[in-house]
Amino acid sequence: AEEGRKANAANQKEQALVEAEQLLSSVRQINNVNVLVARSHATDVEDLRSMCDWIRDKIRSGVVVLGATFAGKPFLLAMVTQDLVELGLDAVGICKDAAGAIQGGGGGRPNLAQAGGKDPGGLDKALELAIQSLESSLL
Repeated sequence: AEEGRKANAANQKEQALVEAEQLLSSVRQINNVNVLVARSHATDVEDLRSMCDWIRDKIRSGVVVLGATFAGKPFLLAMVTQDLVELGLDAVGICKDAAGAIQGGGGGRPNLAQAGGKDPGGLDKALELAIQSLESSLL
């Protein structure tokens, strides 16, 4: 059973990476800043985080906000590259602005924050709010 679990985890990681590559094509620019806000099929926080890391490393400068549902609970992860943190962008603020839509709260650091909630039906709305939050900070 252990081998099966490891194979499954490796497969999930691979799928997460494939999805991260696909999501790269959804990166858009808000006032010359790379922004990716998207829904992910990641099945756990670790995969979601590694997807965020991978995308962040690819875009070098920008903001990545991914939302996913784990075991029926909505989850948001926001990453802001250091150069933008220095300009005043804050991943915690982005998560807080979005978390209301999933009946949740968030916290973290300016470069990495997360929010969990109770209402998975609000995830798309939460991602929309994250975009609005970014637009008001960046425009």
